[in-house]
Amino acid sequence: TVFAGNGRRRKAARIIGVAFDITGRKEAEERLHASEELFRTIFDLSGIGNLQIDPSTGGFIRANREFCNWLGYSEGELSEMKLEEVVHPDDLEDKWADIGRLLRGEVDEHFTETRCVRKDGEVVWGLITSRILRDASGRPLGAVTAVTDITERKRAEEALRESERRLKLSLAAGRAGTWEWEIKEDTLIWSDEYYDLYGVPPGDLEATLDNFILSVHPDDRDRILAEMSEVLQERKDAELEFRFIRADGEERWAHSSAQLTLDESGEPEMMVGIMIDITERKQAEMEREELLRKEREAREQAEAANRGKDEFVAMVSHELRSPLNAMLGWSKILKKGGVDAKTQSHAVEVIERSARAQQNLIEDLLDM
Repeated sequence: TVFAGNGRRRKAARIIGVAFDITGRKEAEERLHASEELFRTIFDLSGIGNLQIDPSTGGFIRANREFCNWLGYSEGELSEMKLEEVVHPDDLEDKWADIGRLLRGEVDEHFTETRCVRKDGEVVWGLITSRILRDASGRPLGAVTAVTDITERKRAEEALRESERRLKLSLAAGRAGTWEWEIKEDTLIWSDEYYDLYGVPPGDLEATLDNFILSVHPDDRDRILAEMSEVLQERKDAELEFRFIRADGEERWAHSSAQLTLDESGEPEMMVGIMIDITERKQAEMEREELLRKEREAREQAEAANRGKDEFVAMVSHELRSPLNAMLGWSKILKKGGVDAKTQSHAVEVIERSARAQQNLIEDLLDM
């Protein structure tokens, strides 16, 4: 039933309509819905942090659970925040220009490593991969960003750098250098500290086995070659001590410890070692040996002097007693009497001769 303009009812005679086949559109809508559901599932359940950013404000449109857990914020809290609020202040100035170019649509992709600050204040590292989304006309709709937590890797890298820094300080303080010998290729790699031991700037002396041998003191070369050959033949680690000649001609001592590695067939493959300047230690050892030698010589001289003194005292005792015994003996004979004139004259002569001999001996002793 329809109504005419004058308010009277009139009975409808027919209905005219148009039917459109919207099966394709419905199927497309269903596919789009399924695609959106798939995207939402992947977005939310991905093992890495995912987020969408508003290109006009830099605010968070949405963030998945992984990203929220990474920063310690809820999705609701992040929806009220901007990306610049979670990026570390020290990285913001360097990174924000690149992020701004992405959000403005000047570039389609952006990769970077940056620090972020969690809600509790802890600093974490993320590998940021972003891609801009555009509409049909190419206008930026937003940015989809994937964040991989690389905090532990960064901490390990920092610990490694700190370890390397301390190693370099230790090597420099201990006047030591490291080296690697690729045995099959017969190539050497020296650290900067190794060059310093030879008194040349890094790179001025080519790292070759020949240059190493030439730097060894001529008197030690054959021994070092023999010891190295023994190390390779017996598949053992090396402990070498030798003199080397610096670029300025100075002769110094070195100790080199090296570990040998073998390939799958058991053949020598690589040797990694450290060379330490032990000149001061060797000098101290030689000085100590010299002191010990002098002490032995002094002790031997003292012992010889003691023996000489004993022999001298024995000799002097004998030389003093001999004329004294003669004088005492003839004195007793004369004292008893009953000797003839010839014997008496001989006795006086012996006593006088013995007295003079003893007098000369005493004078010699006093002079000496």
